[in-house]
Amino acid sequence: GIEWCIQNKATYNISIISMSLGANVNSDGTSPLEVACDNAVAAGISVVVAAGNAGPSSNTVGIPACAFNVTTVGAIDDSMNIASFSSRGPTLDGRIKPDVCAVGVSVTSAQANTNGYVTWQGTSMATPHVAGVYALLLEYNPSLSPSQLKQIIKESAVDKGDAGPDNTYGWGVVDSMNAVNYVAPVAHSIIVVNIDAPLSAEVNETIFVNSTIRNLGSNSETNIIVDFLVNTTIQNTTTIDFIQNGTSTNVSFSWKPTVAGEIYKIGIYAHPVPDENQICNNLRKKLVVVPLDWVVTGKETVTDQTITVVGNLTVQSGGNLTLNNVGLFLTSVVDGQFGIYVENGGFLYIYNATILPFYPLYMYKFAVYGNMAMVNCNVSYIWGVEGGGGDLSTSGLSIHSDNVSVLNSTVSYCKTVGIGCYASPFISGNKIMYNGNNNDFRYGGVYCAPETSPIISNNTFIDNKESNIYSGGYAAPKITNNTIISGINPTTWFPTTYYGIYTCLTFIPDVPVISNNSIIGTRIGVYCWGSSPRVIYNNISKNILGIYAPSSDISPFIAYNTLTNN
Repeated sequence: GIEWCIQNKATYNISIISMSLGANVNSDGTSPLEVACDNAVAAGISVVVAAGNAGPSSNTVGIPACAFNVTTVGAIDDSMNIASFSSRGPTLDGRIKPDVCAVGVSVTSAQANTNGYVTWQGTSMATPHVAGVYALLLEYNPSLSPSQLKQIIKESAVDKGDAGPDNTYGWGVVDSMNAVNYVAPVAHSIIVVNIDAPLSAEVNETIFVNSTIRNLGSNSETNIIVDFLVNTTIQNTTTIDFIQNGTSTNVSFSWKPTVAGEIYKIGIYAHPVPDENQICNNLRKKLVVVPLDWVVTGKETVTDQTITVVGNLTVQSGGNLTLNNVGLFLTSVVDGQFGIYVENGGFLYIYNATILPFYPLYMYKFAVYGNMAMVNCNVSYIWGVEGGGGDLSTSGLSIHSDNVSVLNSTVSYCKTVGIGCYASPFISGNKIMYNGNNNDFRYGGVYCAPETSPIISNNTFIDNKESNIYSGGYAAPKITNNTIISGINPTTWFPTTYYGIYTCLTFIPDVPVISNNSIIGTRIGVYCWGSSPRVIYNNISKNILGIYAPSSDISPFIAYNTLTNN
């Protein structure tokens, strides 16, 4: 279809392709469908693509939404809040997606095969809004190229979420009036295009804040006043003598933060010029963190408090930290900027605690090389630790010590894996749900690195992608009495989780034991790839395949299971 549009572009004056479709696979933009979309853009056709409905985890933007030159659209509600289902970036190769957002919640549309209407939601409903704005722009100026249209719609969007482009809202919410003003300018319109500054700085370090000021109006302007603000207080002011209509100029400020442990909100504000009415883009904001690490070297106990750590929490060797009934917030302004680290020989005991990022959009790291007991806790939005070990480079709660227990806790919405076992911890009684990013069969709920033997028992796994439990080469976990449940993709009606339990490359005598589990509604309940696990006394139902052992040279022991409706 895309190739047909390219071939017939001139015949039918095809200028825009709107694609409310896709696959929930995070990509680097090189899949055949994405290449075809970029070819269409190169041929002069704007391609507008739905981001997908696999949010709220990061790295959930799918194919072809990860293509380089398409306009990827996320979904908001009528209050301009991001829809929970709207897929987030970045792409597999780290680019920001979506590009923009539009209304995709409770959207009324014509109902097929009737004379009536129906209300739907999804990024599929948001995408045509953006395609329609492109059509408006082309109606005024048919010579605009796809790259010009994309730049206009991004620069004219209303910034939402944290300041500047992000992997939730992209460049912001599409504003059709602002966009039209780019090509059909009003008499007077000054905007702040961007704000460029470091994400973090040290006390008394000089940083430079740069910004581009653009004149969208039909008149040239003089004496434009521009303020530099820190926490809403004006720190400095400059005046631009002249900006010709349709052009931009740059301004620069220098500044030194003075307080450690502070999250500064900096901004660039261009004062409205006389007779300017559209002022929603006269201010751009950004966060700058000045870290103050919490380093535990002796014995510390914190009870019944809410703590915000602007930096890293590190329990050093010999340190002993107890957190009881604590709300702990880790501050990052990009994913994985700061985190929690328990060094070898350190002790961390966490009871009845909630651990979350201070800014919900940005995840933190959590790595345990020493000793830890986590009981009745809620831990969410962990980014992962680079170089985690084994054959998986990142994981959520990254455990590298046998002396770790995770009990009766909730681990959810982590980037790649809820819990990464690079040793043999005890994991029991937990809810492990909505982790992973659709990108690798090893990702999902719990990852067992090669040559480990964790005990995974009495947990509830819900909709982790791609595997609820993955057992790596020569790992021998004991997986018992767990409940594993998949969700359903509302577009394809396929299970959203591929594998209930995935085992690979294990041989007698050190093999996974999979017993007394309930595995419901996945694509493959138990997958044995080159492995010989003991699969016994499980209740496996409503999966597309119950148990699958494709290799002819292995001999898994499969007995006493109840398989129904697979």
